[in-house]
Amino acid sequence: VKSGSGSLSGSTYTPPTTADTAVLTCTFTENGVTKTADLTVTITAVAPTLTSISIDPNTGSVATNGTFDLAAIVVTATYSDSSTKTVTDHTWSVKSGGGSISDSTYAPPITVGTAVLTCSFTENGVTVASEIVLSVTESAPRFILGEDGVVTDNQTDLQWYTQSGAIKNWYQIRDLVRGWTVAGGGWRLPTIQELKSLYPEGKYYIPGQISWSNDVLDYGSPSNNDESYGSMAWGFDLINNNTISGYRETAYDNVGYVAVGVRSTKSVSVTWVNLNKTSTIMLINDSEILLPTITPANATNQNLTWYSTDSSIANVDSSGKVTGIKDGKAIIVVKTEDGHCTAECVVTVSAPMTPVAMANVPAGK
Repeated sequence: VKSGSGSLSGSTYTPPTTADTAVLTCTFTENGVTKTADLTVTITAVAPTLTSISIDPNTGSVATNGTFDLAAIVVTATYSDSSTKTVTDHTWSVKSGGGSISDSTYAPPITVGTAVLTCSFTENGVTVASEIVLSVTESAPRFILGEDGVVTDNQTDLQWYTQSGAIKNWYQIRDLVRGWTVAGGGWRLPTIQELKSLYPEGKYYIPGQISWSNDVLDYGSPSNNDESYGSMAWGFDLINNNTISGYRETAYDNVGYVAVGVRSTKSVSVTWVNLNKTSTIMLINDSEILLPTITPANATNQNLTWYSTDSSIANVDSSGKVTGIKDGKAIIVVKTEDGHCTAECVVTVSAPMTPVAMANVPAGK
């Protein structure tokens, strides 16, 4: 090797691992005469070859009713020059143990066992693979029914409770649920989305509790939202398209509503409250119910206090029912127990118009 790098062994030249130019000298001697000639060799860089991949972690566990996120696994490729890099354009397949893979999410079989998943990566015509071994374990029950009748949902951190009775309207159900003291109280009406979270789409059950309809309806009054399933029909009474009061059995004996309450095992604070009106006008002895909305809808403590700035003009009861007493103006205030948020409605009360008798007036006068 005259210049450049690399090495010679016999008649074999081994170039360096990086791009370079080498000059090799050939020497020949005969009858005491020596001659040389040079060979210029251009050495080009060759991309390292993919040799293997490794995955981290390469073991794990998943419950029979759960899923395993394969996108969270780090896949590292190793090359012939010992360099490495993280790769994402790999593919997954189930080698053994059952289950299925969709969008990098593995859904296990319903039986306990072991699943082996294969990760494959291809580059420049070279394919390598590695495996992860998952233990498929028995699922903990999602719903647990306590001795006090409270159902705990381990997926959503919500607790549920129901009570039957001759309840006739949403306001009675709301007040009934808020007054429950079972298991320490703190109950409220569920939102529609919370109610829907009880079951997969198309299912109609609450494990450990009474059945629901095959869908939760988001519209209308009880008269047009009854949904039949087999011999049973259930109606839902909604207000503000936000909360649901309960259901009733209409197929057999119209037993009335079943109040449904929910509470979170994690405390959610009230941040705001408002009323459906900021002002209203009424006559003496007339009544009107003001509707409060608490934000967020799943706040843990939804207890409210109502009062009037002048109850001699207009008073209000614990359900927000305002009654006009005499001429004048009063402010109805609702206040949350949690966060002490308030909302107001100005109430103007007036006396009914008194008919005035018309005196007899001669014609033409």
